[in-house]
Amino acid sequence: MFAKRRRVGTTGLPRRPIDVKLSKRISITAMVMAVAFPLWGLCAALVLGVDRFVIRRNERLRAAFGQR
Repeated sequence: MFAKRRRVGTTGLPRRPIDVKLSKRISITAMVMAVAFPLWGLCAALVLGVDRFVIRRNERLRAAFGQR
């Protein structure tokens, strides 16, 4: 059913809000996690980097991931 109900040409993920603001508490928690678990920090930085520099710059990937 999921494959039938999703939007054509997308992964079916909900659209991402245009302006996403993270609270200070979430940012501080992420920094503490990155120090405590360096591999987690590396993976988080990699995911954020791919999102920022690859997905946002490619129109087809942006549409597939529900970004405007």
